[in-house]
Amino acid sequence: MKIILLIYFSIILCLCLSGFVVAQNNNPLNKVISVDLKNATQEEALEALIKVHQVQLAYSNNFMSKEKRITIAKTKITVNEALKIILEGTGLKIVSVEGDRIIIALDKYANANNNSIKGIITDAQTGEVLTAVSVFLNGTTFGKASDGKGYYEITNIPKGFYELVVSMLGYNMEKRDVTIDEKTKYIVNVSLTQKDIELKEIEVAGVKSKEWYENMEIFKRIFIGKSKFSDECRIQNEDDVYFLDNKEDSTLEARTVKPLVLINNALGYKLECFIEKLTYNRRTKDAFIKSNTIFEELHNDDKDKLEEWKENRVKAYQGSIIHYFVSLTKGKARAEGFKTYDKVPQRIIFNPNTQARKVLFGGTPEMLEEVFISYLSQNKEYFFLAKNMVVDYKGSLSAISVVSRAMCVDENGYPKEDSLFRLFGLWAEKGMADLLPRFYEKSLEK
Repeated sequence: MKIILLIYFSIILCLCLSGFVVAQNNNPLNKVISVDLKNATQEEALEALIKVHQVQLAYSNNFMSKEKRITIAKTKITVNEALKIILEGTGLKIVSVEGDRIIIALDKYANANNNSIKGIITDAQTGEVLTAVSVFLNGTTFGKASDGKGYYEITNIPKGFYELVVSMLGYNMEKRDVTIDEKTKYIVNVSLTQKDIELKEIEVAGVKSKEWYENMEIFKRIFIGKSKFSDECRIQNEDDVYFLDNKEDSTLEARTVKPLVLINNALGYKLECFIEKLTYNRRTKDAFIKSNTIFEELHNDDKDKLEEWKENRVKAYQGSIIHYFVSLTKGKARAEGFKTYDKVPQRIIFNPNTQARKVLFGGTPEMLEEVFISYLSQNKEYFFLAKNMVVDYKGSLSAISVVSRAMCVDENGYPKEDSLFRLFGLWAEKGMADLLPRFYEKSLEK
């Protein structure tokens, strides 16, 4: 299974580009090339190095500058020198070289270059190493597949709380909580236990009943969500989903044989989703979902489509729960359009015809000026949310109910454990169709 750490971004080039390799050595930065660029965008210039000169570059298109224009006319220039010209003044820099691949990232991540997680994946029973195991940080683009020796390494990890997920078909999933600080180097060796395959899983590829298709519509409504982006999302392997329908307690449970692959053509992402649990109560209409997700950016040569993806990502982020948490940690929640009230929802009215929910809060809530309790520990800042509250974002209401004593959020605005709170209102209606990878908001700071 192929896991992408950073994304190779491809576009159509309308440039006069020429050149050839005249010298090279083992370091790709020292490779000497001939470059002829005129008024090229940053994306076009980097793509020229990839296509014309076979330079292996890894970067995220989220951080590319639209305004910067590059002109280079050199018959002999090293890749390192060319990249310095292309990246100058953009906040991007070369952060590392992995074999023949050159990693480019925001300068603000430079301190995270030494942050890594690595280890060996083995079979718990036989002790043999396992290859092609998916190892990733949940909700991010950071991941690797174990190699022929069972080895994996994830590098360039920003500071924060993470959940390391280790998964392979036929084995039980393993997860580890990790906290990345400055210059953190984790060694996490994981042994996987073989999974007992249920008869239901073996029969999943059989003929689907009418009831299965009805359940699949419920599943997609919960999993993908209900938003303007939902119709542009497609599950590639629906046949890998099967259902357990408990008539006694009106509970529908969805299980999957393999990770679900979701193509989000509204936001431009491919999501690989390892579902742990998805249940739906037909009587109360309550749903619960726990999924571990790795993101990969889609490629497209249509510049209009790329621009549409960027605009849609902004729309998905604005007003989202992550936008709220991030703005809280920065003390900018009110300035960015959020109003927080000290109130929990009284009840929810569900319309079975339109599948719409209306949250009734009742009474006159009190606006909160301070929501998070923060403290420093060993030079690290933590934020705790201890209240149940209602959040108004430009007229759209959502509510958070803290299940345990308090919810811990890291300095980036991401909860340490998302299972510690429940969502109501607008946020509860959002699904994978509106989900963005962690640290997406960094691209908005440029």
